[in-house]
Amino acid sequence: MCLGGLDGRNTGGVHPVRLALSRAGAVGGGSTLLQHGAVKCKRGHYADRIAGAAAEAAREAARRLAGQVHVVGRDPDAEPWRALLQWIRWGLSGRRRGRPVAAVRDAPWQDMVSGERSDGWRTRAAILGREHAFAVDYHLCRRCRLGWVEHPYTMPEYQRCGLASAALAQLRAEHPGLSWHTLGGHFRESRPFWAAVGAGVPGGYQQRRVCPHITNG
Repeated sequence: MCLGGLDGRNTGGVHPVRLALSRAGAVGGGSTLLQHGAVKCKRGHYADRIAGAAAEAAREAARRLAGQVHVVGRDPDAEPWRALLQWIRWGLSGRRRGRPVAAVRDAPWQDMVSGERSDGWRTRAAILGREHAFAVDYHLCRRCRLGWVEHPYTMPEYQRCGLASAALAQLRAEHPGLSWHTLGGHFRESRPFWAAVGAGVPGGYQQRRVCPHITNG
């Protein structure tokens, strides 16, 4: 018994799918189209593998950076306009990423006057190449034994690599005996993060207004 063709006619025992492909090749160069499709598929597969490898290499670099959190370059005399000027220059050259943070020597982590807030607020930032992988603003009041952190931000490709938790832990280590808070409340999607980093920490990074000795910038 012979199988019917795709158009209902007898195919003489030839598999209907093979018959259809042979007809497409005879009429419209179907075999060539299939070859091009295979090449594109293969190229797409290689491109995905390369992109995946590059992304994993970047994440591994971020994890190493988190382990260097104690290597901090400090610039106590920096002015906010320097950070803003650097941010603008990077934008003109197409390299701007994240928030305006001025470079401090060659340290992987940098600490300087905040480019966004005044009255003693500082920024702790992690740098990968010319990219700001992470940054957070912070302020201390030693008289009240209080510390605040605000707007921790990690670039999407470096998230879940330990940069934020490492930075907050390092600030606590450098300034022991303080109760740590944030100025604002926590968005729903960020609550698990704050619960994790605040576990066992005095203040628990709960929302608290600044004391009378400082302003919120």
